[in-house]
Amino acid sequence: LRRSGSLPLLARAMAETLVAVMNHGEKCIGCLSHLNRRVIALASIIDGACCLTAENRRVLCSVDKNTEEPAGLLVSSILHLLSTHGGSYRNPDVPLKADSILSDMALTSLRTLTSLTHENSVAGAQLMLEYKTVTGTASSHGDILQSHHSGDENRGVAHLLRLLFRMVHMHRKLRSFTHAMDQDKNRYIHH
Repeated sequence: LRRSGSLPLLARAMAETLVAVMNHGEKCIGCLSHLNRRVIALASIIDGACCLTAENRRVLCSVDKNTEEPAGLLVSSILHLLSTHGGSYRNPDVPLKADSILSDMALTSLRTLTSLTHENSVAGAQLMLEYKTVTGTASSHGDILQSHHSGDENRGVAHLLRLLFRMVHMHRKLRSFTHAMDQDKNRYIHH
C-alpha cells in the first residue's frame, strides 16, 4: 500500500468521510448508515496498514489538508469527530438510531486513532498540538483547526481525556441504573 501511494489516499478518504459525517450528521439515517459503512471499511484497511509497519503509521499521519498546516489531516478529523460525537450525552433532538450510528463511528474512529498513535512520534506530536474545535458545519478537511492565537484551544490529548472522562461517567450512570433495575426486579419476584 505504501509503495503504491495508496496510504495518503486512504487517509484523505477517511478524513473526508468524517467531514461528511460532521456536515450531515443526524439529518438522514440512510446517509449516515452509508457513511458508517464507509468509515468501518476505511478504518479496517487503515488499522491493518498500521499493524504492518511503523512507516505506514507515519505516512498516514503525514497527510495534510495543505502544506502550511503541521496538523495531520487524519488525526485532526478523528479528534473533531470524537470531540463532537464521542461519548457525548444523548441529545434528545437526535433520533435514537442516528445517535447509535454516530456512537459506533466514534468508537471505530477511536480504535483507528489508537492504531495510528502506536509507537508513532508523528501522531504523538499531532496530539500535543493545540486545537480549537470548529463550531457549525465543517468547512473542509481536518475540522479541528490548529490555533495559535485564541484563548479557547486545547491540546488534542485534552480532547481525548475529556472524552474518556465522559465515557467513564456515562458507564457509572448506566451501571447504577442497571443495578437499580435489578433490585426492582428482585423485589418484584420475591413479593
